[in-house]
Amino acid sequence: TISKDGATKMANGDQALVAPGSYQCGTCAYSNTMFSTSNLFGSIICADGIQTCILDGQGTRRILWVDGTDVSKLTIKGIRFHRGTRTGTNTYGGG
Repeated sequence: TISKDGATKMANGDQALVAPGSYQCGTCAYSNTMFSTSNLFGSIICADGIQTCILDGQGTRRILWVDGTDVSKLTIKGIRFHRGTRTGTNTYGGG
């Protein structure tokens, strides 16, 4: 489960359940990105499944950076991205 400060560790093939609520950066992957993955596959799912899990980039950071998923897929379900933005010289992303 992802904690209120967004801290979590997930192994390949795992399912991370996100409790309903609004999440902002407490401990971010990087100062400009809330969550970052590299060759990770599995599922990140809102526990109630109806978009009451909100990842809030506060208009200052990217919400999610996915750098490949190995040979499988990464599923994100029932999570709303709010006020994400692209950052730095990288013009990709937002949310």
